[in-house]
Amino acid sequence: MAPANEGSASESSNPKASDTKTSKISPEFGARLNQLEPQQKIRAIVLLETGRGRPLPARRQTYNERQAAIAQVRETAQHAMGELNTLLQHFDGHPLSAAPDALGSVPVELNVAGIAALAAVPWVKAVLEDQDIHPARHLHQRPTKGWQA
Repeated sequence: MAPANEGSASESSNPKASDTKTSKISPEFGARLNQLEPQQKIRAIVLLETGRGRPLPARRQTYNERQAAIAQVRETAQHAMGELNTLLQHFDGHPLSAAPDALGSVPVELNVAGIAALAAVPWVKAVLEDQDIHPARHLHQRPTKGWQA
């Protein structure tokens, strides 16, 4: 068994764990990726760069303003779809939706090696793990201690 410090050294030499790429991938997702084979297929959610980093107005936006903002995000993200499709094909992948959603995200399927490539391009803001959703247990039960009606 290797000492703990040797394992971290090998991880830092791994391209999937490099600092420039992991800033767009959570440490937890990166750790799970490191356990997989490079050609194994996975699902992820790609957040495309949309330029919407400016602060929101102090007042609530009108319906038309919100719709215009959504359209702008989708249009900006749509410009990256051609490059995204090319990159996905290179890594034996494909998008799972035809267009970005209102947040500029696209679910994708590709091999593990492609995740690092996605994180390295400037038009990708983040790469998220596509996770299953499970219902909360005891959602409708009242707490038994310290709860009063």
